[in-house]
Amino acid sequence: SCQAGGVGTGVTGKGDDYPFKDAEIDVPDPWSLLTRECVSFVAWRLNVQMGWKEGQEYPFTPAKVGTGLFGSAVDWKDTVGSKFRMDHDPKVGAVAWWDANVNFPSSQTGQWGHVAIVSAVKDNGTIDIEEYNFGSNHQYHSRNIPAAEVSAFIHVADIDK
Repeated sequence: SCQAGGVGTGVTGKGDDYPFKDAEIDVPDPWSLLTRECVSFVAWRLNVQMGWKEGQEYPFTPAKVGTGLFGSAVDWKDTVGSKFRMDHDPKVGAVAWWDANVNFPSSQTGQWGHVAIVSAVKDNGTIDIEEYNFGSNHQYHSRNIPAAEVSAFIHVADIDK
């Protein structure tokens, strides 16, 4: 059963607040994902947006969401997207999700797809996103892109602004 996808009780992250930015690449993180990959950064942000505080258990984990492992970005349609609303309506804090092998001017993906966090929705049809490992360098990026060039948005813990 699909949860509506709600308004996060936490705050939006800002900039490269990812706690594993200096970690070795591709070691398991607390969410059973791999460090410095797009999915790990997005899972971190969703935990923050869900109100996680230092010393607490993380709210966004496969067990708490009630799914198997979240998987690579391409898998999020079937894992995370099966538990939360997924549509074409960008919201601040939503997960921007790209399918495998898309070829938009702003974003090309390989077999693993891609995910990012929406940090702003503009009046001109564009969105600001924050992400890790765009262009395969395992670093933080922020970009402004056309909202229409995202495969879908997953509403786990949107921030009502």
